[in-house]
Amino acid sequence: ACWALLVFVALRDLLSAAQSFGWLRRVAALLLVVVLGASWGVRLAGLPVLLREEAFSVRNDWATVYPWLQSQHIDISRPEARALVEQLRGEALSAPVPNPELVEQSHLAYFDLD
Repeated sequence: ACWALLVFVALRDLLSAAQSFGWLRRVAALLLVVVLGASWGVRLAGLPVLLREEAFSVRNDWATVYPWLQSQHIDISRPEARALVEQLRGEALSAPVPNPELVEQSHLAYFDLD
């Protein structure tokens, strides 16, 4: 949200200053705004794809959390630590997360994710 406000202020200043520019600089400023807008649009359109794939990855990470905890030398021998890990693991594994391999893959051509 902070970046959006900064971009808004910068673009507002650019567009108000563009009134005093020559036609070539106005066209350059307009192209800059169009390219930035299109870039953010593509990024925003690809966000659900990325979130779906990351959710599946994180869910699978919780399936093997105990070997990971051992490899990191993290002690969960205390009952409250083990209960917390069990609760988080149970919630992660029971979450309805779609498998990206079974979801329609038509978006891959647009976002270069193959």
